[in-house]
Amino acid sequence: MRRFYQVYVDAESWSELFDIGMLDEKFNVEHIHATILKELSIYGLKTFREDGKQFIVKLDVEDTEVKFTKDIRWINKVWIQISSTDKDVPETILEKLMEAVKLRYEKAHSE
Repeated sequence: MRRFYQVYVDAESWSELFDIGMLDEKFNVEHIHATILKELSIYGLKTFREDGKQFIVKLDVEDTEVKFTKDIRWINKVWIQISSTDKDVPETILEKLMEAVKLRYEKAHSE
């Protein structure tokens, strides 16, 4: 038997989810997606796919899977869901993603 642990966060916008300012030409949803993927690559990317409304990334660490929203106009919220057989991994990855996006947003707006 495998037991999975999960963390799920959602919000009405990426700005709200990451507690950053409004998205603009200096920092937009593509920057968020790139930052998420760059941060996840630290853990080793096993597979990457999309199902029409979200990206699904399987990592090389402890049966870990990360799902996050694509930029689709008809979806009225954004989310990140992380599940793993290691109880500490989901929260650790979420904290790293939050920090990475905030830092990239701040850097983009300081130039």
